[in-house]
Amino acid sequence: MNAPIVHPSSAPEVVRVSTRLNIGCGSRLLPGFVNLDLEAGADRRLDVTHGLPWDDASVDAIYSEHFIEHVSQADALHLLIECRRVLAPGGRLRIATPDLEAVVEDYRSRHVHPDWQRFGYDWVANRCERLNMALRWWGHRWLYDEEELRRLAGMAGLRCLGRCAFGESEDPRLAGLEHRQGSRLILEFDVPARTLPATPLVSIVIPAYNPAYFDAALASALAQTHPALEIVVCDDDASGRIGALVAARAGADPRVRHLRNPERLGGRPNLLRCFEEARGVLVKPLNDDDLLAPDAVARMVAALRRCPQATLVSSRRQPIDADGRSLPDIDETLPPVPEDRLCDGLTLGTLLLASGRNFVGEPSTVMFRKADLAGLAPDPMSFDGRPIRAVNDIALWLNLLLRGPCVYLAGPLSSFRRHPAQRQHEPEVAALAAEGFGVMRFAWERFELDRTAHPRHLRVRPLDPAAPASWHEVAHYELRHAFPARDAAYRAPLTPPPAVAPAAPATLPPPAAAPATPPVAAPPVIETPAARSASLASRAGFHALQAQEAAEEGARRAFEQALAAAGGGVLAGVCGACDAPARFSFARPAAGLPNWRESLVCPGCGLANRVRAAFDVLLGLPLPAQPALYLTERVTPAWRWLSARYADVTGSEYLAGAAPGASVHGVRHEDLTALSFADARFDAILSFDVLEHIADHRRALAECRRCLRPGGWLLFSVPFAAGAQAHRELARALGDGLIEHLHAPEYHGDPVGQGRGVLCYRHFGWELLDELRAAGFGDAAALFYWSAERGYLGDTQCVFVARA
Repeated sequence: MNAPIVHPSSAPEVVRVSTRLNIGCGSRLLPGFVNLDLEAGADRRLDVTHGLPWDDASVDAIYSEHFIEHVSQADALHLLIECRRVLAPGGRLRIATPDLEAVVEDYRSRHVHPDWQRFGYDWVANRCERLNMALRWWGHRWLYDEEELRRLAGMAGLRCLGRCAFGESEDPRLAGLEHRQGSRLILEFDVPARTLPATPLVSIVIPAYNPAYFDAALASALAQTHPALEIVVCDDDASGRIGALVAARAGADPRVRHLRNPERLGGRPNLLRCFEEARGVLVKPLNDDDLLAPDAVARMVAALRRCPQATLVSSRRQPIDADGRSLPDIDETLPPVPEDRLCDGLTLGTLLLASGRNFVGEPSTVMFRKADLAGLAPDPMSFDGRPIRAVNDIALWLNLLLRGPCVYLAGPLSSFRRHPAQRQHEPEVAALAAEGFGVMRFAWERFELDRTAHPRHLRVRPLDPAAPASWHEVAHYELRHAFPARDAAYRAPLTPPPAVAPAAPATLPPPAAAPATPPVAAPPVIETPAARSASLASRAGFHALQAQEAAEEGARRAFEQALAAAGGGVLAGVCGACDAPARFSFARPAAGLPNWRESLVCPGCGLANRVRAAFDVLLGLPLPAQPALYLTERVTPAWRWLSARYADVTGSEYLAGAAPGASVHGVRHEDLTALSFADARFDAILSFDVLEHIADHRRALAECRRCLRPGGWLLFSVPFAAGAQAHRELARALGDGLIEHLHAPEYHGDPVGQGRGVLCYRHFGWELLDELRAAGFGDAAALFYWSAERGYLGDTQCVFVARA
């Protein structure tokens, strides 16, 4: 098993301008609020469906009128999750929106709401037009009735305080705010109180049916050091032996309640009865064949007290055999993190479903608040309204992870017994488990809950509330169930392979037939990495890699020379951009080697070496299912490939004299040092050989950081001298259009211009990584690549990746 690798990540930008937010303000700015909208004029231009840049529990009030109906159902759920995260204790969320039920009732009763005439729609001919317009016009994407809005908010962990009249609220901060008469559905929400009593009552619930190991399980429950305890035994054993064991072990112990089921319920219903019977603030399940460490309850209570926002606490568990002897770990019992951590709920749930491994644990490994089970319909072990069997515990974990993060304690606090009488591997149970996983994955993807990261990446932070968050890569779980919407993005491994790796991944089709020219044997391959590598984050690291790979590097140069000398101008391989066999073409110069970086063009996509490699890296980044991308090109094969593959892509060229964001003959103009986009607009920005043509490239880096969402990516290429720390400055701007040339002028091709091309101001050195960090990027590295099979030839080829 590979050891986990931790990549530090910069914390999201923290804003403390105000503690009241007005989401989707449009042109109506509320005094005393931070007014948020994508359009100009707002206090802050922000796409709120991709996160709110405020600390946990830092916002006092949130108001939103006529906004939520303009985003998708999935975006609305993400926004509600963020609202729950940032709301402070005592804070409230108020949502005012059109009421789907009222719209339908107007249709049925032929009532015409005054707003139709008020806003100039008295020309609408009939009720059918009005109904369809209400559903589809004005950018409406999803209309709500009270039931649906309550359901989504409940999924996100918000508690509905009730329906409000127009302009009325018990909270003076939220009273008198509505101005649209169409706001006929107004609900207020808060976050349930999370503070624990000084000594909270914990209910250890045991769904008992097998007496073989029950006595040891009960003894471990009775041995807990936590002082406030009840032990609820829901007895599903028809033989009466469970009851006898309770009497013998616990006697008259007032902490123990033995509840005999009149008829056998079965495992799932019996566990549900346990939850119903629990009287404690906290619920600690215990299977009748497992064991608890004496301090298990006490340590979990302490964890929930330290991290009150958590909805679940779990820990590592020790596998044991039928006789209680320790067993080696299996995949499911390997911990996802090496130390105690607070794990983000959405990224943890995504990894659970993508791996198909219940590493959170069986019921014996967890603890949660009983209040957090409220509103889960039809019961807590259903997901998205559908009962789950066989893996019903995972359904409960996912429900809780939607409502908050999970504390994972890396030390073992329970023992998970493996014995022949267990049913997990019976064909019927395995089929039910597969069905349950399918139902949960479908719902998770339907709500785009996997959009926040690649499934190997957990967003974690230490249990210290003040500690910053980071990304933790879980390398030891096989991703057996990649979500279909991002199957391509999951194809590449996140962890860079060893310096000399085998051939391309098995998921790719076989290479095309070799050209007619004599074959040239390729040296070992370094595949394109899809994640940052610490060894390539500095000049020193690069020189260390060079020394390590000296022999392989010589073999690569010999291969390139032999290929060029063989003639034919073709290299057969596989194009990562097309995901298909390709014959890469190159021109043989009169002397020396071809310009590998700008050649090896794929006839399918029209992309050369450096751009294909960059897109190979892009496909391995943890992007949302429908990412918003910006490419600093608009008339190139790179634009055509990107816009054909993704729905939300913006491309531009630099068109001197045009206004920011203006279109000239259908091509958008942007100046990379003064972009016209809103803050946090994009999930990734791509720029290939552009920064060297910008006099103030540091300002351009800062603009890219501003326009990236928290966790977004900057992926780019530039002329780079891998052996140099400092840039080689070729020219500098003096102002008033004057340029000082420090060396012979160097011009590169201009896709929208003519003449001699565009001036190159510098060749970059390793100080570029320091400049990226100074611009606000928390994780930056140069990714070096070489692959004969993928047509990535050339000396020290690299692309740069930085994370916002």
